[in-house]
Amino acid sequence: MNKWRIPIEEPSGESFKVTEISGEKTAGETTQKTTQKILELLASDPYVSRMRIAELLSDISEDGVKYQLAELKKRGLIRRIGPDKGGRWEVLK
Repeated sequence: MNKWRIPIEEPSGESFKVTEISGEKTAGETTQKTTQKILELLASDPYVSRMRIAELLSDISEDGVKYQLAELKKRGLIRRIGPDKGGRWEVLK
């Protein structure tokens, strides 16, 4: 997660008051990038496992991958063909 601090100078009478604000990526930005990366991995290797996706992305847990895959299935972007073990992913859109 990217975080940064930006000092903001605010006039307060005769002196300046320095306020720090922190910024970070929004959940939507992170989710969209993660979703795109997962789709790319599934397209390049339809047999890739949740564990391997988590290892390759390194900024998401295996449970996070499971959640993302469920969301992608709900949105009709991917489907699972075959069993959990030995099956494969198909990117639909």
